[in-house]
Amino acid sequence: ETIRMSFTVDTNSVPDKEIEAGKQNFDSWLLTSAGRYYWEREACAIDEHLKCLPGPHVLSLGTGLSAGKAAALATNRDFPYLYVASSHERSYSSNKDNIKKVENHRICSVVLESLPFETDSMSSVLAIHSLEMCVRPDQALREIKRVLQPEGYVLFSGFNTISPNYWGISTWALRGSRYPNTIWHPRLSDWLRLLEFEVVASSMFAYAPGFIASRMPGVSEAIESAGDRWWPLLGSGYVLVARKTVLGRKLVGGRLTSLLAHGNVVLGSSSTSSNRQTRKTSDN
Repeated sequence: ETIRMSFTVDTNSVPDKEIEAGKQNFDSWLLTSAGRYYWEREACAIDEHLKCLPGPHVLSLGTGLSAGKAAALATNRDFPYLYVASSHERSYSSNKDNIKKVENHRICSVVLESLPFETDSMSSVLAIHSLEMCVRPDQALREIKRVLQPEGYVLFSGFNTISPNYWGISTWALRGSRYPNTIWHPRLSDWLRLLEFEVVASSMFAYAPGFIASRMPGVSEAIESAGDRWWPLLGSGYVLVARKTVLGRKLVGGRLTSLLAHGNVVLGSSSTSSNRQTRKTSDN
């Protein structure tokens, strides 16, 4: 079983240098001590939600490094068909630890606003800091919805702009470019609801500053535990999982079956509403 791909070009994209600067800065930051600590926490959060995501076709989106790291986590879940769609292929290829884990899967470089995959072809999508790396995140969301199968799941991760740690992240990871263009998670939730997604889970992570985590691991663990309990909305990043809903699917699959079993609905030979009849069962 294969997924046909037809590569397209987004003619409305911003100059390559501007986006590439943001991707390179972000991937370089992930290799620092603070970035590694951040990713350790993010990987734990992603891995926890991956347990509930369906296969077999899974698409990992992101920059070169983030897409590769997420793909490595997905590989550990034994998804039969894994597609790594990196928006910065050079950075991904340089990460040997991740590339060797996904070497048997398809790897490509894409434009997030115009994904080269068939409609309704993916069971799940991992969007790891991907909306923050494109010109039109709203269009990227529409593309994700298009490639997702009905009742498919998408996992997003991003920075939390109200976190006290975001100041340090923005100083180092976002310097010299307006990318990553951070999206606050309540705003992302609103966008998803407008596109008829159902938000099913979310979590925060990385409450301790990166410089503390690298020097005082014990203190950072205490801060993480306290953050989960006392200030859960102030984590450095978030993970959000949403499901692509289909109007009427729950009624047809569940409620309508129940009505038929109790004899409350009679279906005629035609599927049109004019040929459907409803009758009440008598107490006799």
